[in-house]
Amino acid sequence: MNRLLVIGLDGATLDLVHPWAAQGYLPHLAKLIAEGTYGPLESTLPPVTSPAWPSFVTGKNPGRHGVFDFIRPHGGHFDMVNASQIDGRMIWEYLSDAGLTCGVLNVPITYPPRKVNGYLVPGLLSPDQGKTTYPQDFLLPYEAELGPYRLTPRVSYKAGNEDAFIADIADLIETQARYALRLMRDHPTDFTMVHFLATDISQHALWKHQDPTHPAYDPALAARYGNAIRDIYARLDAVIGQMLALVPDATVMVMSDHGFGPLHRIVNLNMLFLDAGLLALKQTPWVRVRAWAFKHGFTPAAVWKVIERVGLQNMVWRVSKKARNEVVGKFLGFEDVDWS
Repeated sequence: MNRLLVIGLDGATLDLVHPWAAQGYLPHLAKLIAEGTYGPLESTLPPVTSPAWPSFVTGKNPGRHGVFDFIRPHGGHFDMVNASQIDGRMIWEYLSDAGLTCGVLNVPITYPPRKVNGYLVPGLLSPDQGKTTYPQDFLLPYEAELGPYRLTPRVSYKAGNEDAFIADIADLIETQARYALRLMRDHPTDFTMVHFLATDISQHALWKHQDPTHPAYDPALAARYGNAIRDIYARLDAVIGQMLALVPDATVMVMSDHGFGPLHRIVNLNMLFLDAGLLALKQTPWVRVRAWAFKHGFTPAAVWKVIERVGLQNMVWRVSKKARNEVVGKFLGFEDVDWS
């Protein structure tokens, strides 16, 4: 049996890949397109990272595997979703039962790791940056040589820190690539899946600089950062080339979980319903205070803007997600709604 290599580029879109491949910036993806089969995939409903990757690895839609978002609300509190809440077996579990070896690196919503005939390093939403692995301490022998493993950026984007943000994304790619290539050499497997988050993160932050139709487009900033996303794709294309060289006999699948495009505005349906009188709140004194504060700008989004303004956004990401969700739960929330 030929080996199978699956490379996940989160948020990648053919709208960008096609022109950049044609222009010579993505030679390895261009070669895969020319010599293989390609096309747009239909994402999940909703088309979000957290339900989409579990749908791929289980073969189930979100209604069947049970993950719809990054969080699960419980009254006024929010818990991060994790692999123990996925209703379904993952592809590498079936392959392991069939006696095939599997290597899984950085795939979202795979924490806590399940037993596999090989290795599994969880991806996005792992609370400890990939330290909890199967087998236990699997990456520990590599840290001295390759540096600490990373799942997510250390620099949170805000307007004005583009240079630091882009440099951090580049370092994130290089760190994950070092580990992926080393593990593929040291632990060759029948099935290998490696996921990269950098495409998604960079597009969220930097799309406006490459899109003249975007309401936040600034020609001066575009002159400096208009090619930043393209360069990140190019970095990953180079990594793909290195991975392909290690497994020249493998069947290769490069895929994404959803596409991407410009975001011009956001509509908060709950606030719309509240303003229209279609959503009722409890009439207790405390809820009235929270509702008054919310309507006068005391919202998580407003507080985040203040945090960015004083330059503390990178410190916030060092606080656990559980603690951050508990803080968000102090604002007006679902437990304040009079559902009757």
